[in-house]
Amino acid sequence: MVIECPFTLRSGDEVDKFDPQDRARLGPLLALYPGRVERMAMTPDGTLEATFASGTVLSVPPHPRFEAWNIAGFWCPPGGFS
Repeated sequence: MVIECPFTLRSGDEVDKFDPQDRARLGPLLALYPGRVERMAMTPDGTLEATFASGTVLSVPPHPRFEAWNIAGFWCPPGGFS
């Protein structure tokens, strides 16, 4: 999975926002390792949601001008799918 645009990480009531361009602030993502993704889904607008065994949810919404995410050659086009 490659994330190219801002995204959120939700764990319980706590929601954190991240930007992959600001690599120095991505440290909290290390807590997901060695977690397992139990569910991955895409909404009709192109938002990608990955739910980990811990219950943490990573959510990547579409971006109006850029590809937001890419998984094994399948990607969210600019503006999403709507």
